[in-house]
Amino acid sequence: MNKPYKQNEQGLTLVELLVTLTISMIFASTIYGVFISGINLYQQTSTIGNIRDEADYIVTSIMNEFYNEEPDYVEAFQDGSTVGVKLIRNPDKKVDRYIVEESDDPPTEVIISIVNDTFTIENTSKNEITTLNTNALQLGDNSYITIDCPNRTTNGTGRCYQGLVEIKIEAIPTRQTDDVDPILLNSSFGF
Repeated sequence: MNKPYKQNEQGLTLVELLVTLTISMIFASTIYGVFISGINLYQQTSTIGNIRDEADYIVTSIMNEFYNEEPDYVEAFQDGSTVGVKLIRNPDKKVDRYIVEESDDPPTEVIISIVNDTFTIENTSKNEITTLNTNALQLGDNSYITIDCPNRTTNGTGRCYQGLVEIKIEAIPTRQTDDVDPILLNSSFGF
């Protein structure tokens, strides 16, 4: 009752095996290419997101400085190749009953500029310098901070009592492995 073992001499020929391997290799290389493209796109998107986060940090720090210092006026600042803006707040006046006197204290000056490819905030009254270091980006040559002050708000003094602060950041990724072109980010706010 044992069935005799049936011999099947049909198998894969060498040609069939080579065709199967070729089709499998084409399919595998396509999947690998899509996978690698996805990884590269993820890394590029992550790098751009990090750069935007760092730029937002810089602009927010500068805005906070404006709102915390509450300057009486703003001037353009230039010292050699360093260009930026200077916030000036006059000291509060002394009031004694009905007598109002000017204070003998010097005005508070805060200079916001780009020094050595880094935004810096220098409070000359307190001798404090804050550098807005970032890990994800390096500032390009086209980065700047400036003020746009309509003539009617300067009172002929060069002092800007109200206007617009313009910040342009040319962000270059710090890691050389990132295949991302420099990104130009513009921001402006009023004071």
